[in-house]
Amino acid sequence: MVGISQDTIDSHHKFKKENKLPFELLSDSKGKIAKLYKATIPVIGMNRRITYLLDKELKIKAVYENMFSADSHVKEMIASM
Repeated sequence: MVGISQDTIDSHHKFKKENKLPFELLSDSKGKIAKLYKATIPVIGMNRRITYLLDKELKIKAVYENMFSADSHVKEMIASM
């Protein structure tokens, strides 16, 4: 599992430590990954919260989108496994 956002590396380190996350967080500071995965809201340029579940061949197996509930992302992905 990897988390990716446009937040800075320093903010990722702080967030990971505060929340005791067992996975890495990557910084997409220029939004290239968000653009590739169409995770940016076109009109306002804000990124959407989207979780992708990839299979062993790295193909997208499931997608879940919900801007307001990070917990539901985890539950949905576990249910899709």
